[in-house]
Amino acid sequence: MSVTLHVYDLSQGMASQMSPALLGKQIGGIWHTGIVVFGREYYFGGGICVDAPGTTPYGSPLKEHVIGSTSKSSEEFLAFLRSVSSRFTMGTYNLFEHNCNNFSDECSRFLTGKGIPDYIINLPSEVLSTSMGQMIRPMIDSMQNGIRDASIGHEVNLGNGHGSAPLPKSAPEYPDLDMLHREKIQLAKANRDAIKKKLRELDSSTDPDSLQSLFSYLEGSSRGDAFPALDLIRLYALNPTHSKTIRDRVKWMLERFVLMKGTGVGERASCMMALRTVVNLLFVGEVSGALLGEDSEVLVDAAVEGLQHEHAQVRMAAISLVLNISISVRNGTALDESSSVRLVCALAERLSEETTSSSEVGLLLGAIAAFSEGDEDSKLLAKTLDIDTQTIAKRETGNISAAARQLQELLNG
Repeated sequence: MSVTLHVYDLSQGMASQMSPALLGKQIGGIWHTGIVVFGREYYFGGGICVDAPGTTPYGSPLKEHVIGSTSKSSEEFLAFLRSVSSRFTMGTYNLFEHNCNNFSDECSRFLTGKGIPDYIINLPSEVLSTSMGQMIRPMIDSMQNGIRDASIGHEVNLGNGHGSAPLPKSAPEYPDLDMLHREKIQLAKANRDAIKKKLRELDSSTDPDSLQSLFSYLEGSSRGDAFPALDLIRLYALNPTHSKTIRDRVKWMLERFVLMKGTGVGERASCMMALRTVVNLLFVGEVSGALLGEDSEVLVDAAVEGLQHEHAQVRMAAISLVLNISISVRNGTALDESSSVRLVCALAERLSEETTSSSEVGLLLGAIAAFSEGDEDSKLLAKTLDIDTQTIAKRETGNISAAARQLQELLNG
């Protein structure tokens, strides 16, 4: 089993540009890393976290280092993570002294016997060894709050009270195309206690168990501080009892948190959670007609905006939204022709981008297939766009490769 290190630059290029003037020496970036093994990416943020490779809250990896291969099993890796979990918690995270790179290094040594590259693990001492590094330490320390907050709800379930997301025993297989465009997606994974704790830190007066209180908080909070409340509303959306109340606020939520662009970590998380809320509303289906009727324009605007986002996890939320829209349409919910055209074109454009991950490709293929099966005009449009399924089939593996071939057969049928 291969072990790969994903490397992200939290400064998004600013460290490389400004470090000579500020520090008197060149540093390549403010590095965040994740270990990719057993088909998932593991990293340390507000605890030990897990996501599909390349879809963490920190965007697309800037570099990928193949560390080597491992003879360890996923069960042995789970036992290792459980053994170190008390040292890698939200409370122990420190951007300089106990960070994601220390976690990646320990994982790498356990799996392969080798550590991660020195330029990553030695970065804190390089920065702090300069006089300016000591001066700007408080500013950099403040960055760790954003790193921790972005990972809330992504913790791996270690069976010892930590986290929420189950550790897979092997690399996950995507369903074939038939399943990809017949099954709606629900986004129910959450560490409720961690989300509520973060909300209480931001505003102790907001009741996390009251939908009305959560919306009151959203109306008065900044967009960067909205994501814990939106995350809880996302979970409420799976309950038909609350779906009508949330549906009435969808237009406002999407306009404020998705269509009004922001660059901060908190704003990005809020954007993602707003999209995920609508994904869950469409999964339940009680309000699909209204969402795709009177709210269709803002829904499509938000989906297209999300598909073009620079961060993979926001794109995944947008693709999940379009997939649920396409399945609703295929199942008989009306959507005007211009909206269908915009969505199919946006899906095809995203599919053609080199930065699109395998996780995204599977859902994109499913959404295009659902539109094509549900509407002849959409099928003709998808065929006219000349989606390069042959290249996708060669580039991808397993069921995603098979899904690309199946989509080509559907479009040509």
